[in-house]
Amino acid sequence: MAKRKPHEAIDWPPIQREYSLGQYTLRQLGATYGVDPAIIVRKAKKEGWPRDKRQEVKALSEAQLIT
Repeated sequence: MAKRKPHEAIDWPPIQREYSLGQYTLRQLGATYGVDPAIIVRKAKKEGWPRDKRQEVKALSEAQLIT
């Protein structure tokens, strides 16, 4: 995990972009950017970041078609 030093500012735009794409888990984003996943969740909720749910919807649809 790439830890940030306490005095370093968090670079939010790339975190927001990757969060919105929905390709990575919060733990993966936190590890990549050295930010606690809970902080990412709080910021995302506060600012209303959208989350791409296409993969989840596709998986659920396919599961229902199979059964």
